[in-house]
Amino acid sequence: MKYLPGVPRALAVRGTGVNVTDEGFVQAIALGAVPALKSPPTLVLPSGWFKPRRIIEASLRTTTRLRLVEAVERGVDFERVTFEPLAG
Repeated sequence: MKYLPGVPRALAVRGTGVNVTDEGFVQAIALGAVPALKSPPTLVLPSGWFKPRRIIEASLRTTTRLRLVEAVERGVDFERVTFEPLAG
């Protein structure tokens, strides 16, 4: 069993950009920061989703654009990544 740091929230994500043709939303998990562990906020995405600087849309109550920054951890069927929100 593996524990991931942070309070989890379920959300949906999808790719964006000119090369994306009507990509649907997939399930993901947002994990909050844990300052005591020096763990930043991260997303848990399906394997193969992380590409540096990739822009995605994340939807919880509203849709937000995020830029993927760094892969923190890779599992058999997931990638945990850092991200930064984009304005507008």
